[in-house]
Amino acid sequence: MLKNYLKIALRNLVRQKLYTFIIVFGLALGVACCLLILLFVEHEWSFDKFHAKQDRLFRAILAEHKTDGGVQHQAYQPMPLAPTLADEFPEIERGMRVFTGGGSVSYEDKHFAESFIFVDPAFFEIFSFPLLQGDPVKVLAEPNGIVLTQRMAEKYFGEEEAIGKQLLTKNWRGQVEVIVTGIAENPPDNSSLQFDFVMHITKHPNYERNLTRWTNFNGSVYVLLKDGAARETLESKFPAFVTAHWGDMRKREQERGAIAKREDALQLRLQPLTAMHLDTSVGSAHEPVSNPMYAMILAGIAILVLAIACINFITLALGRSTSRAREVGMRKVLGAFRRQLVRQFGGEALLLSALALVLGLVLAELFLPVFRQFTQKELALQQLFGGWALLAVLGLLPLIGLLAGGYPAAFISRFQPATVLKGGLKLRQKTFFTRALVVFQFGLAIFLIVCAIFITRQQQFIASRNLGYNPEHVIAINSFGGASGDGSQKMLRLREALAAYPQQVLSVTGTSAAFNKGWDLNSFDHEGVERSAFIFGVDYDYLDMLGIKLVSGRNFSRELQSDLINSVIVNENFVREYGWQEPIIGRRLSGWNDEKIPGGPTVIGVVQDYHFLSLHRRIQPAVLLMDPDFGINDILVRVSATHIPATIKLIEEKWRTLAPNTPFDFTFVNEDLQRQYETDQRWQKIISYSTVFAVLLAGLGLFGLATLAATSRTKEIGIRKVLGASVARVVTLLSREFAILVLLANLVAWPLAYFTVGKVLQNYAYRIDMSWWVFTLAGGMALLIALLTVSLQALKAALANPVEALRYE
Repeated sequence: MLKNYLKIALRNLVRQKLYTFIIVFGLALGVACCLLILLFVEHEWSFDKFHAKQDRLFRAILAEHKTDGGVQHQAYQPMPLAPTLADEFPEIERGMRVFTGGGSVSYEDKHFAESFIFVDPAFFEIFSFPLLQGDPVKVLAEPNGIVLTQRMAEKYFGEEEAIGKQLLTKNWRGQVEVIVTGIAENPPDNSSLQFDFVMHITKHPNYERNLTRWTNFNGSVYVLLKDGAARETLESKFPAFVTAHWGDMRKREQERGAIAKREDALQLRLQPLTAMHLDTSVGSAHEPVSNPMYAMILAGIAILVLAIACINFITLALGRSTSRAREVGMRKVLGAFRRQLVRQFGGEALLLSALALVLGLVLAELFLPVFRQFTQKELALQQLFGGWALLAVLGLLPLIGLLAGGYPAAFISRFQPATVLKGGLKLRQKTFFTRALVVFQFGLAIFLIVCAIFITRQQQFIASRNLGYNPEHVIAINSFGGASGDGSQKMLRLREALAAYPQQVLSVTGTSAAFNKGWDLNSFDHEGVERSAFIFGVDYDYLDMLGIKLVSGRNFSRELQSDLINSVIVNENFVREYGWQEPIIGRRLSGWNDEKIPGGPTVIGVVQDYHFLSLHRRIQPAVLLMDPDFGINDILVRVSATHIPATIKLIEEKWRTLAPNTPFDFTFVNEDLQRQYETDQRWQKIISYSTVFAVLLAGLGLFGLATLAATSRTKEIGIRKVLGASVARVVTLLSREFAILVLLANLVAWPLAYFTVGKVLQNYAYRIDMSWWVFTLAGGMALLIALLTVSLQALKAALANPVEALRYE
């Protein structure tokens, strides 16, 4: 019996080639899309769960209650926090500082720009980063030890033994010789903590300066709780701790109106390690985060795309059922029971599902390289075969067979033989089910189209927004100089060397931190109030080169020696945040560098606000100064728009001559700025592609419904044509109901899209308006797609010879 069912199923599928292709390809496309999306979502949800002590690891965050009722979470913490927490609270087993920094690494004739993390010695005991060589307890026991990842060991030493080798590291505070004491596996892709070089915390360039400062927030702090210790219990003890160490800062912030006047305006909290990656409420963190709403949206899209594919199967099977109605009637006359018919048609559906599942896996594997490229994730389908993902994949086959084959099988086997054989079978497409199906499918399509358009427009808005300066054709060269003054000397020598090429190099200047290079927020006591601002050093030509406009006062002058230390320029936001009234020029910035400049430096100018941070954040207070202590870490060179590669080669040649032991590490400033939005652009592509898949599958589903509608009304169309109905009248008749249903889908999709897009746009301090025309455009596009799809089937039915429909009447 089973062999007979299989033979009949294969014969029917081969006979109906177009039907089989549409069903299998549509379902396979849905399976492939679903698998790829779930693969990405599973990766996002798996962050930091590989740590053996994940349930006891937490990151310290500071919650600031603002006067407007909002709460701002700060991940950066001061240097003394971790050891103090471990000393004062017995529930904490270990405290861990993870501070970042950049510099260069040299070994023999190899010189490269690198990034470092500076940690407490127990780093490899707390976190599960396996060591290929070295003892987790001992690798950082000595301050001059350094741990490299496997890729860095291969980069610097090749096949040589790395342990015991000496490296020369250099940052803006100077150079340090370190000894390789361990080799770690490369951190996995789903780790929030990424590193290549791990050094002792005492080697951080600001270690001594910030060791006892509780108001300099510039690194991450983690704690490992003891077994059985409850986070909530520990957090209940923090208010007294906050008062003891941040009480004065809290009072000053309340006096200037920065935070609410309440006892718990500052709260120290513990964030689970595994929650970090998907928590966008925490700002100023070294660890990258991802918006959990995107992951939830994609998970929903994956489920709905597969659901659409399955429903398409059902509608196409229903549309085809009339062509097999006489077969069903004959089988029932010859003694077939209903359960046998259900098995036969259910078996066909299961066979189609199996083919679609296999093809879907093949398509997913084929699409995976492209998917990896724009997600920037090392994904593999094998990652799904574990835990709930394995059960989900194995459950796809019976689930698809049940959803896509069960309803048509039960529906077809319900036919009465006498009614079928005399041609009296009526299939009514005007049911709640089919109407709800169209509304559901196109509601989803419209929702996705609206989201894709708004996200694309937001990215275009970011790309076209006036930043307040001109970053085009500007390269930033890492000087590896800093406070030593070496960076300034390199800049001056490079400027002098390039002066002979005015057609290729337009100007040279420098700064302590170029754009998107991780500026730290500095705090100081100004007029008895704790203040904060982004403070960084610049060169005389900085403003002119970048086109930053002065709104009052003057620029730094080479003719005035006092400008070198005693003068500062602030931005407009600084003036507003500090509540300064005119006159601004001539005011003293007391509290900043008082040990060197009693009374503080003098404000000589105010610049127009410009976006030195990403557009996710509003413009912050900024101070520009010439203080040599800040040094020149990045040399900025504006080059001519013509022959850029040749100009870069020229600059590199000059650099190799004047700094032979320093890597030529450069980036284009505009590319640095774009990297701030790579995650957003990646999500925009994913959602756009998902939208295309969903619309394509919705179109296939509508094709099935249109087929059902045209088939069930064949005789009606024939009678209308005999009575003189035109082709256009028939096409309008068949298309009108679908058009009404698509319009109803807009009423379902628009509120959901409005809510979702509003949530997404809240991640940007500067964002587009939610224009009504976008919703109308999305609805219009969906309506056009629906009418084109239905009209093709309607036109085919309208052009058919009415004699064929009425031959047996």
